Amino acid sequence: MSQVVESDFKQLVLANSSFGPREIEQIVASIAADFSRYQSLRDATSELETHSERTPAAAVRLGVCYHLLGRYSAAITTLSAADGGALAHYYLGKSYFAQQHYDKALDAYNSALAARQPIGSGRPVRAGSGSRSESLGCVVRPGARK
Repeated sequence: MSQVVESDFKQLVLANSSFGPREIEQIVASIAADFSRYQSLRDATSELETHSERTPAAAVRLGVCYHLLGRYSAAITTLSAADGGALAHYYLGKSYFAQQHYDKALDAYNSALAARQPIGSGRPVRAGSGSRSESLGCVVRPGARK
């Protein structure tokens, strides 16, 4: 693997620039293409942890990285103190879901929808309107296996 590619990968995690679904998708695709980059994600996440002043946006970045590494408890703690945006709530929901805290996951997913859409334009997921897996079915991409 060339240094340029490795450097670019770490910059996705460490740079003080845009960080959203597109960048996360690039990180995941990069690891899928070359699993040795998982170690690079761990290294970049460790470096991100050492930053003394963590902005709410940096907390989102760190929390998402924790989630991608499977460190769900750390992701929940970090994302709970993040910027309150849709991305933070979405990955908070994914982390709760991974730990089988389904009611908290639903709350976080609903918060992600509310943060993403103007008030009144989205229909929240209703817990108790079927089984938990049926309620969470709305967060699965169309055509994806449930």
